[in-house]
Amino acid sequence: MPPICSAPVSSNVRHHTMTVPRGSRAQPRAKSELRRSLDTACRIYGPAREMCQFTYESFTESDYQPNVAAKVVGLAFLSAVAAWDDFVQEVYLGYLCGYPAPSGYKPRVRAGAAQNKTHALTLAAGESNEREAERKLRWSSFKWVQALASVHFSSDNTFARVSAEDVAWLDLAQIIRNRVAHNSDKAKLQYKTALNRLMNDKPDSPLPPGFAPGKFLIYTTNADRQLRPLMQDDHYWPDVFEGYISLWTRLANEVVPERCLTPRSSGAPTACHAGHQALGLRPILRLLSSASCRRRPLSSNVRHQKCPFSPFPAPVSLQRFRTTRRPIRSGSAPT
Repeated sequence: MPPICSAPVSSNVRHHTMTVPRGSRAQPRAKSELRRSLDTACRIYGPAREMCQFTYESFTESDYQPNVAAKVVGLAFLSAVAAWDDFVQEVYLGYLCGYPAPSGYKPRVRAGAAQNKTHALTLAAGESNEREAERKLRWSSFKWVQALASVHFSSDNTFARVSAEDVAWLDLAQIIRNRVAHNSDKAKLQYKTALNRLMNDKPDSPLPPGFAPGKFLIYTTNADRQLRPLMQDDHYWPDVFEGYISLWTRLANEVVPERCLTPRSSGAPTACHAGHQALGLRPILRLLSSASCRRRPLSSNVRHQKCPFSPFPAPVSLQRFRTTRRPIRSGSAPT
């Protein structure tokens, strides 16, 4: 008996295979890495934020006093800023290589696509040596990235679409990050000047107590009109830190558009208020014990609140804070 599958196969049958675009996984991978890094920063921030309460229990029963916990918040913010810088670099070099976003979008490269990301790196820097190219590029300055994009890409590229108000918030994030990372006179001066501008005060005015970077990051945004562009409905702590997490998530979806935007899921909350398994960093990360999840994850359609004003004029309560010289208390804006 002949075998069941003995029917001859015609040589004229064509096998249709789907061609995967070159580098189609690069941009989604960069966004996924950013989200993982922001989620890790949130899991560091969440338990520390709980300890920033200025109560009797925070000084007697907590692992860390509020001032120390605020420094942990600053370190979490530093890691989040570094993740955003890495994301901008990976996405820019990917677009320069002609790699598409998940939606199929890719900006038109004026002079042709690079061979790979190493070639794109040297091309963007105008250097033949990769190490020298890395030193020359300034991914932490989004204004610089937009200027560079105007050279390499058509004028309608997604980097150019980021508004001036959002760029101003990104610049402030870099200043806060530098102050967390460095104790130099330059970092202190930049931070003091930025916050004095926020309070509409003289650039050289001394900052009052309570304006250390970690404490500023837990300053609530819902009480001051000028800080409300950082506020979202799903924030557990409506503070500056959570506002930046939402900002970076939204801008990542604008720079690397998804295939489709779906309504925000109503599933279990995660992220900034949640703890996580131990990272093995001692002793400061022992506070990262498991905690209940109360915050919903950010999705691809985070609502953008338009900022019709510069993000830096002084809110009334911040100005009152300067006159009263009282430290920032977490949980409510100073009055």
